[in-house]
Amino acid sequence: MATVVGRADGAAVGRPPRIASTLAVGLVVLLASLLSAPRASAHASLVASDPSPGARLESAPTRLELRFSEPLAARLSRAQLVDASGRPLATSMFVEGRRIVVEPRSPMPRGGYRLDWSTVSTVDGHTLAGSVGFGVRAPPLGSSGALAVGGPFDLGGLAGLLGRVLLYVGLVGFAGPLFVAVLLGARKPSQWLVPDVLGADGTFDGRTLARRRAAFDGVHALFGLAAVAGALAVALADATRAAGTFDPAAIFDFLLANRAGLGRFAAALALALAVLAPARRQGLRAGAALVAIVALAAAGHAASAQPQALAITALSLHVAAGCAWLGGILAIALTWWSLLRRAGDHRTRLLPAVLEPFGLVALPAFVLVVAAGTVNAVIALGSPKDLLDTAWGRVLLLKIEFVGFVALLSALHALRWRRRIAGAGAPARLVRRHWRVVRAQPWLVPPVLVASALLTGFALPPRQVAATLASADPFGCRGCPPRAPLPGELAVADHAGPVLVAAWVRPERGGRAAFELRLRQLRGEAFAPRPRVPGAERLRSCGPGCWQGLLTAPSEELEVTLARRGQRVGVARLPLAVAPHSADRARRLLTRAERRMRKLAAVREDETLTSGVGRPVVTRYALVAPDRLAFRFSQGGGGVVIGARQWRVLPDGRVESSPYVGRFRSASWFRWTAYARYAWLLRGDRRYLRIALFDPGTPIWYRLAIERRRGLVRAVRMIAPGHYMTQTFYAFDQPTRIVPPPPTP
Repeated sequence: MATVVGRADGAAVGRPPRIASTLAVGLVVLLASLLSAPRASAHASLVASDPSPGARLESAPTRLELRFSEPLAARLSRAQLVDASGRPLATSMFVEGRRIVVEPRSPMPRGGYRLDWSTVSTVDGHTLAGSVGFGVRAPPLGSSGALAVGGPFDLGGLAGLLGRVLLYVGLVGFAGPLFVAVLLGARKPSQWLVPDVLGADGTFDGRTLARRRAAFDGVHALFGLAAVAGALAVALADATRAAGTFDPAAIFDFLLANRAGLGRFAAALALALAVLAPARRQGLRAGAALVAIVALAAAGHAASAQPQALAITALSLHVAAGCAWLGGILAIALTWWSLLRRAGDHRTRLLPAVLEPFGLVALPAFVLVVAAGTVNAVIALGSPKDLLDTAWGRVLLLKIEFVGFVALLSALHALRWRRRIAGAGAPARLVRRHWRVVRAQPWLVPPVLVASALLTGFALPPRQVAATLASADPFGCRGCPPRAPLPGELAVADHAGPVLVAAWVRPERGGRAAFELRLRQLRGEAFAPRPRVPGAERLRSCGPGCWQGLLTAPSEELEVTLARRGQRVGVARLPLAVAPHSADRARRLLTRAERRMRKLAAVREDETLTSGVGRPVVTRYALVAPDRLAFRFSQGGGGVVIGARQWRVLPDGRVESSPYVGRFRSASWFRWTAYARYAWLLRGDRRYLRIALFDPGTPIWYRLAIERRRGLVRAVRMIAPGHYMTQTFYAFDQPTRIVPPPPTP
């Protein structure tokens, strides 16, 4: 049994050395983990595919293969082959180690296809999803290889978030008083909350104390049941989301066959043990609660962080210390709330009997919360600016603010007012202010717990998002698709001479914009010289041909000037202004414009194509519905296509006739929606709406100008590696006659 020493004022508290030694052990473990922590692999990322993204195949494949960086969980890995209309095709899918193999059950006709895939990390339970686009004798569909990141509903949806709130409320209310009781040497939580010394001096009668203890014991048990229910709800919600549907076999596979599920399941079992263990087995109950905390840490974000051991240890200490600190505050409020609202000697007796002993635990626990929390923040955040630039960082900042409020009120209570009001003659105004502060602290605990639940609901914190994207888009990888844009990012491109300039732009507060540039030459190699970006600050390299910076003033355009050895290569100008809620609006406008263009009876087009080197090629087209096309090159020559027949006019005037592959349809000339994997509505003017499109798998970028009045496409800017094209459409529905050219004499 724990040794209890008496204070001069009669308060029963445990030996302070137990508290000091416990905290010292925690800090030593934290430092030891920092020195010896190994690096951990985070997720099974897609490293290769057959066919490769953007491939155009001449024959239909009979076997499709995706290769990943780590072994996969068979029941939690999925792949679906879809055609250009989004219709799923019948396939057979199986998992072989690190590979997903998909075999079409029937021959694939000519057209564009996309192989959508998703896997679940066996380390932390988070989902990776992406797609590989390819074509069979046709242009490929779009691809992406993005991590499924968005917001606090990423893991388990709303059910998962509510389960986490219930889990944290129950954990703080149950484990917190337990930890304080162990550290103070009390037999159970109600023993330090309602100490015998309150009855020894006649302040309370024995029956009143017994009622308060019994009431708290009941509330404490309810908190424990809430923690168990929350842990089970989180495990089930995460397992169902990982399985993709309510599939019992896949759910059990998640919970029992990998670390992510085992951690969640073990936490629920440990909490159940803590709740069901006899009240006299105080050490067992507290130990089981601590095991649950460690299990949750080892199955969450910390499990895929680097260094792994430090992240898990710091998170475990942060949560355990937070439970002791916040749980103690909550327990005192629940036990003595009615008394805290009344003046008199009864309330004053709580200072030496309850509040001062709790302070021996609360202050060191708060220090440990801050120390371990700082370590967690450094591990999770890529840079301090991610606190404001990312949704995860802003939620963390909100949590820090609420914790700061609780700490400020605790400091005022413990360091400034408590001793002054303990003696006789304390000003009545000071006494009222002190007890008002004590009553206010518990109301700040729920927002802290909700913020914690929101943080753990994100798929990944900022640093791990960046690391996963970097592994999916390695520098110097020729032929690798560019990365998919993050939520809230705009992806646009232009060319500076022969160099492709791709930009990912993220608007920030105050009109600022953070950007990332990727510079690639004609053969895919990086363009190394430093670019000049007017108005940019903190321009720094993020790898070969990669630059990151910040535009500090509002701007409609990002201007990038490239030079090599003092010689100017070119200037790229990229639009920045995006309309609100642009993605859905852009797709609706694009679909409407494409449909309108396909209904035209006739149209003319001027096209300029260049690689950035030498003279551009100018081609003039005329189209007449339903199946006629004529074109003429600026260098001479041209041709005519009518239905299933084509005629080529050579520069010397000779005419060659041959069958056309398939049958030409003028409506098929307008196919922009196939590349609208990502879409944005840019800021236009009074005459034109402007839309930006991006397909990472091809890769290709489009910018379209659409007439507001008629909904017709007037201009298109296309950027692809080595192909920079501008199209202008005019003469809509004007009478046009296309006939075969006269044969060569």
